[in-house]
Amino acid sequence: MYIADLHIHSKYSRATSRDCDTAHLDFISVLNNLAVIYNRQKNTEKAVETHKRVLSVVEDILGKDHVFYGDVITNLGVDYSFAGDYDKAIEYHNKALEI
Repeated sequence: MYIADLHIHSKYSRATSRDCDTAHLDFISVLNNLAVIYNRQKNTEKAVETHKRVLSVVEDILGKDHVFYGDVITNLGVDYSFAGDYDKAIEYHNKALEI
């Protein structure tokens, strides 16, 4: 799990570093990491809430067409899967496929 997290963070850093300033990147990264921690604590409600906040910030700063927007949509699908809400998980994973 940690190796996958590092891979995602590395991919995200390369994809976004040319698109916005470091302060915004750090803020987005910290929020996303916080949501991952909530998931690991089995606090899926807080994970969903935090990933939705990440999604809003990414949309405002990078736009819906940015690769990281799709990654956050996928993360929300994972959140809902961990919560046992498989219909919602499928919905979010399908949204990610459309991006």
